[in-house]
Amino acid sequence: MGDLNTYISIVLSLTLARDLNLGTILIFTNIYNIITGTIYGIPMPVQPMKAITAVTLSDPAFNVPEIMASSILTGATLLVLGVTRLMQLVYKLIPSCVVKGI
Repeated sequence: MGDLNTYISIVLSLTLARDLNLGTILIFTNIYNIITGTIYGIPMPVQPMKAITAVTLSDPAFNVPEIMASSILTGATLLVLGVTRLMQLVYKLIPSCVVKGI
């Protein structure tokens, strides 16, 4: 996990600021890493969650239901883009150097 320092600080910040269950977060994150590691040969970092965390920490009105909804919608959007092959259009519109820089 290349971004472990970032991940730990994000998870701890969220659990302290929004009273989330640290154990649940760690279990499901590791399940995700095992699945993606098995499928792709390398665990995938969850970059959109960093943006959701930034909004969560900066906006006191953004609570657990909003975190859950934004995470589910982000996942659903990426799933639809991948299944329908629309992600190929995104690849053509956004240069890989921009994606790798993010």
